[in-house]
Amino acid sequence: MKPIAIAIPLLFLVVQAQAQERRDIAGLSCAEVQALLKQDGTTVIRYRSIFNLSLTRYDLYVSGQKQCGAGEVATGAGVPTTDTDYCPVHKCIASNVFVAR
Repeated sequence: MKPIAIAIPLLFLVVQAQAQERRDIAGLSCAEVQALLKQDGTTVIRYRSIFNLSLTRYDLYVSGQKQCGAGEVATGAGVPTTDTDYCPVHKCIASNVFVAR
């Protein structure tokens, strides 16, 4: 019974990770990227580094605080788009501000 109790939560994490949408934003404007996040809620965004064009960068971005998990907070970030080097978006980061001690 104990292995099943461990396997079920792990299976949920694997299914959730596979369901994550991945988007390459090459050729998209800032407004289009922000509309994508608003529509999807969370998206893994891939883009070329502005400092080293041979590097592809990616991270999980969210439309707001609702998409962050317990112990996380939405913080401002930016991604390069066709019309700007810094398109404002959000991503979740760990926070211990609201953790009970």
